[in-house]
Amino acid sequence: ISPLDEGVIFHRILFAFLSRCQNESRLPLKGAPKEEKILFNEADQVLDKAGSKYLVGRQPLWTVKRKTILRMLQRWLVAEQERTSEFVPEHFEWAFGPDRSAPPLTVPLLAGGQLYFQGRVDQIDVSLKQCLVIDYKVSADRNKYSRLLKEEALGRTSFQAPVYQAAAAAALKKPAQAAYYLLRDLKRLKSSLLTGNDFFTFDVAERQQMRQAGRANFFNQVEETWTRLIGGDFSPSPGTGECDYCPFRLVCRGALAGEES
Repeated sequence: ISPLDEGVIFHRILFAFLSRCQNESRLPLKGAPKEEKILFNEADQVLDKAGSKYLVGRQPLWTVKRKTILRMLQRWLVAEQERTSEFVPEHFEWAFGPDRSAPPLTVPLLAGGQLYFQGRVDQIDVSLKQCLVIDYKVSADRNKYSRLLKEEALGRTSFQAPVYQAAAAAALKKPAQAAYYLLRDLKRLKSSLLTGNDFFTFDVAERQQMRQAGRANFFNQVEETWTRLIGGDFSPSPGTGECDYCPFRLVCRGALAGEES
């Protein structure tokens, strides 16, 4: 099975489980034995359908992979049951964009005009004062996802997490923080940046002053990248992994020499 298809399966299982727990007033998770039963029941339903929807490989290998997926889910459940936090899971597969749960994220450009973003957030946990945007990854690559949360990468080689947190903050009217949840080692990598500070300000006049002063702003960095793209410069940053799932990777002149044969 491909990593992308495996990731889709995990997302569907977690969505089904968390949505059911929310409907049954079981959030936050409390460690009740019923929670594991619900998780495995929802997982089995998704996995039973996976064989006809995805290329899962030969049946003996798929049987082993199913057991691996269930073990990983069980470990995730235990970690979530033991977690103590003021945040409560509240939104799952939360979509923003045209005809979705929330409007598109609209970014005014210093040069005039606007950019519009749409997307789907895996999970949003909410507390009294802020919200936490969570994106699940079937991975254990801490270095890769830690790099994607660094200020200098946001709006240049990293868009998913900061766009999601900006969209959630705008729609839910609370400062938002972003986190990647690496399922293979149950590690949450949180951004150190909250929306509501200068780095995430939308105000054009303030952003203009920040650019002149050489101060970082996410939307200014997005505009710089956009300007470069519409000028025909699509060159990636070598070694950051942003090309991993590109369907044109094998024929791309920007690929590292000798990386593919």
